[in-house]
Amino acid sequence: MVQILTHLKTFITNPMFLVPTVWVSFGCVASWFVLSAKKFQALSSNDVQTLWKSHRQFSQCKAKKFEKISKGEKIIGFRCTCGYEHKQRRPIINFGR
Repeated sequence: MVQILTHLKTFITNPMFLVPTVWVSFGCVASWFVLSAKKFQALSSNDVQTLWKSHRQFSQCKAKKFEKISKGEKIIGFRCTCGYEHKQRRPIINFGR
């Protein structure tokens, strides 16, 4: 235990090890934050109806109605009367296409 504390003390007091470790940690957190950020994607009425029908089919839902979820003028998802809610989201940074 004493050896571990001695090595830890050497690591913390020596900036040659500490500074790169802090920068790498900061880079990992910043990358994760940027890549996990998402925004809402607009859907057409047809898309919402198709998604709701597939929800009913795959989850064996018996609901007869759904409610569209809007953000401003755009439809971004739906809320089923069974309680299921779907909001279409996509990453802010898109590396595809």
